[in-house]
Amino acid sequence: CIVTAFTAKKIVTILKYQNFTNTYPTGADLTRLKTWWLDIATKFKNNPYVWFNLTNEPGSGAPAPSAWLDMHDGLIKTVRNAGANNIIVCDEHGSGQALGDGDDANSGILTYGASLTAKYKNILFSLHTYDQWVYADDRLKNYIDKVKAKKLALIIGEYGTGNDISSAVATSVFKNVIAAGIGRIGWQWTGVDVHKLTTSGGG
Repeated sequence: CIVTAFTAKKIVTILKYQNFTNTYPTGADLTRLKTWWLDIATKFKNNPYVWFNLTNEPGSGAPAPSAWLDMHDGLIKTVRNAGANNIIVCDEHGSGQALGDGDDANSGILTYGASLTAKYKNILFSLHTYDQWVYADDRLKNYIDKVKAKKLALIIGEYGTGNDISSAVATSVFKNVIAAGIGRIGWQWTGVDVHKLTTSGGG
C-alpha cells in the first residue's frame, strides 16, 4: 500500500480522518470513528513512521468546549488499547485555528492539552494557520511560547493555501516557528495562491 511505500523509505506518513471538520462527533458517529481508528491502529501499530491525526480541525465557536478533551481522550484510549504507541496528532479547536489566539480559553490545546499528556505519551498538537492568523507575528509567537511553557509538543499542521493572505501567514510562520524549533507542514489543494504547489483544484 502507499503507506508501506513511503514508510519503507523512513518517510513519516500521517493518516487523518477528515469527516468531522468544525464539529465534534457524538453517538453513532463517534462510535464509527473509534472503530475506524481501532482498525488503523491495529494495522500500523508496529510502524513508528505512521502517525495518527485523529480528526481534522474540530469544533467552532468560543470557548473551546470540554468536548475537545472528551473526544480526543476517547480516541487516544482506543488507539492505545490496540497496543499502538505511534505518535498521535491532535488538531486545535476552532477549525484548527484557536480563533486566532485572542483568548486562551478558545484553545483546546492550551486549555486541555496537559490533561492528555498527563495520561498518554507520544502526543503531538497541531495548529493550523490561515485567515485568523494573518499579520499575527506577535500572536503566533505568544501562542508558541504558551504551548511550550506547558511542555506540549507542537507543529504547524497546515498553512499556505487558498487565498491572497497565505503569503502573509507564511511569513509569520517562518519568522516564528523556525526560531522556536517548531515543525510545519504546507497544505495546498487549490493552486490559486502565490505558492503554486499545485496547478489545478481538486486536491
